[in-house]
Amino acid sequence: PGKTDEGLRVLAICSWTLGMLALDTLELIESRHPSRLNIVGLVTDDPVDSKARITAKKRFWRYYDKERQEEYEEGIVESALSFGIPCYTGEVKCDPVRNLLASWDPELIIVAAFGQLIDGPIIAYPPFGIFNVHPADLRHHHGAGPQPWEDLVARRAPTARVAIHSVTEEIDSGQVVGESP
Repeated sequence: PGKTDEGLRVLAICSWTLGMLALDTLELIESRHPSRLNIVGLVTDDPVDSKARITAKKRFWRYYDKERQEEYEEGIVESALSFGIPCYTGEVKCDPVRNLLASWDPELIIVAAFGQLIDGPIIAYPPFGIFNVHPADLRHHHGAGPQPWEDLVARRAPTARVAIHSVTEEIDSGQVVGESP
């Protein structure tokens, strides 16, 4: 409702609570500045799909029962759909997603708490880049990879940071462009 085709075309590739925060923030910015930002789609994980190529052993959803997993994933999809954002759930390195990229034509991609590796064709697509919101202190080489929370616990870190970095084919190794205090 009320969406326009104006503004920077942004694709959100998000899951779980951090992904929901990122999507909520993008929706807030678009609602305040509809001529400046246009969320063209949401791609999200599907933790209950037994055919998905997502390693459940490395994902924090393993700590939740099936009901909670569905609640989190349905929540992000319902939020996007109620805002007028089309959604895709499931495997990302496949022809349907490549076709959606061509259709949605994002100029920028924001990733947050996404459980799959993103490949070169997706990384290379948006002219303004692809950036990941990652809950770790990547500038000081802490918490890279799929288990940043375990790194915090192992280091007994008294605080946590959130980094924004460019996405490369090597996990959490892109240039850090921003970080929380």
